[in-house]
Amino acid sequence: MNIVRAGLYGLLATTLLACRSMALPDAVVNDHSAIEELAAQNRTLTQRVAALEARQNDLERSIAVLASSAPQPVAQSANSTHNAGNDVYRQAQQAFSAGQYARAVTLLQAYPNHTTNNENVVQGLWLLARSHEKLAHCESAMQVAHLLERRFARHEHAPDALLLVARCQIKMQQKDIARDTVRRLNDTYPDSRAAKNAAQLFKK
Repeated sequence: MNIVRAGLYGLLATTLLACRSMALPDAVVNDHSAIEELAAQNRTLTQRVAALEARQNDLERSIAVLASSAPQPVAQSANSTHNAGNDVYRQAQQAFSAGQYARAVTLLQAYPNHTTNNENVVQGLWLLARSHEKLAHCESAMQVAHLLERRFARHEHAPDALLLVARCQIKMQQKDIARDTVRRLNDTYPDSRAAKNAAQLFKK
């Protein structure tokens, strides 16, 4: 609408400048016919302004109608998002139980990017880390497990995630680093089942 107004004012300015440039000879300045001509030009300009203002009002009404009839984006409800997440997790859980670890990884690959902290996310991350471990993707398994333990430090899977990290480090021949991980596990979660199981890692 600002563009429309700018165009109107530009047209008026051009018309006025054109009128001013039509200088009358000194001999006819006071001539009655010259005065009538100026009056006629003034009436013409007034009519043009009225027509342009009417056109502007029509355009503004048309814009308003178009804006009101434009389709509005439909917001996805929190419940639908939550249900979709649950469906993905259930499918991944079924794939994991069937030994289809690669399919589970594919289904859960977006979970590390989830910004919400709820039970569905933590369970999805835990299942994703275990699926990577089953596929011997140690780096990916440790990355997801570390993420889980940092974001959900008070969850029951947090000590399990550290134990998974230690297992992967041993598989990668990083026993000294694995001992540090187990030490942290024992210090942070001394009463957890994972801490008790960690003692068996170095007896194999």
